[in-house]
Amino acid sequence: MGDGRSHGEKKKRHPLDKNGEQQTMEITVASNAYVQGGYTFYLDFSDDPNTPKIAWPKSNHYQRALLGYVDFDHVPLGVEVGHKIVWETTSQHFEELIWTRQTIGKIPVPRVIVFGSGQDKMLYQQYQEDGSDVSTGIPKYNGTSLWGNVFCKRLYTGSASYHFLSPENSYVSYEHPSCSSLPPLDDDTPLPTRVKFSNMTFNAEERKLNARVEWEEQFGTSWNDNVRWKLEMWFDSEYMVILKGGIQCEWSKERRARPRPPTRPNPNRPPPVPIYVPPPEEEKEEEEEKEEEGKEEEEETKTAEEEPRRNEEWIMSGYGHDQVYINAATLERFRPPGQADLSMNWKGICETQLERLKQEGATERSMKFLEHVFELAARDPGSNPIDFML
Repeated sequence: MGDGRSHGEKKKRHPLDKNGEQQTMEITVASNAYVQGGYTFYLDFSDDPNTPKIAWPKSNHYQRALLGYVDFDHVPLGVEVGHKIVWETTSQHFEELIWTRQTIGKIPVPRVIVFGSGQDKMLYQQYQEDGSDVSTGIPKYNGTSLWGNVFCKRLYTGSASYHFLSPENSYVSYEHPSCSSLPPLDDDTPLPTRVKFSNMTFNAEERKLNARVEWEEQFGTSWNDNVRWKLEMWFDSEYMVILKGGIQCEWSKERRARPRPPTRPNPNRPPPVPIYVPPPEEEKEEEEEKEEEGKEEEEETKTAEEEPRRNEEWIMSGYGHDQVYINAATLERFRPPGQADLSMNWKGICETQLERLKQEGATERSMKFLEHVFELAARDPGSNPIDFML
């Protein structure tokens, strides 16, 4: 049910009051939940979406909407403004509840519901595809533009995967259950499953994207002390990999101003012992300088040789070079639509694409990841090694 405020009329009959009394209050329903009296109430649509149920916290009672008031088939966002929902309850003190909708807000960013506690929390979230959400289902491959593509860094989407649906609707997805190990937001609320990009600018000629993730602006708090991400990335000519780029993190003021604890000297540490070192002779100095110059040349040569092996596509402030992204629909690009062709020459296709990517400056790690995906497809042509969480 979409966001909005409901004007709830509770016909409450107290055991000592024969005439009964009527109470009214306002609640704000967001993400199928609302807070009342310090407790959170969740709308349950599992039995019948058109007769939702709400279990009362700290109680065995519940309320259920009467049939005929909610019709998601014709009104997907719930009842219209000014219309009512009548609820029946199992409590004798509240024979009937009436909700009158006052507003309809924006559809919120989906959040996860956490069950249990501890490190191995179970995350549960269900999306119902009604055909209007182009972000569900198997991603499509677009080799002529960035928009419409999904890039993943693992063999499944939803783990910090990038969904570039359009310039106005693109986001980072944390919808996969593996993200349960990620920390919550800094106000201890669950990590949102989708985090939108903002301030997106794309240079089609250079295939360069600039975007931001405004953590504090979107969610009212920071994540890992980050209030903002500034992203910059370049793509290959056929949008199969992210060639290079980086994420610049902006820390919260509390993190930047956090004082370091003073260091105390170790009282058990012995004092340093002075050692006499005679001055080196002039000839030895010249030999040592030559040896140092030779070592520096060897190190520069070694660094130049090892440079292509180092993952330079992502330099994230303080997080190292660990981001490798490929197009999640890479295999779908070459598959016949609607079927699995068992005669596909995945090895030949892979060699052709790797040669092209090498000329365009793709790193060795990106090409190894892409090669691994093609190898898995060759072993089992009837399946896709990338999990799309269908």
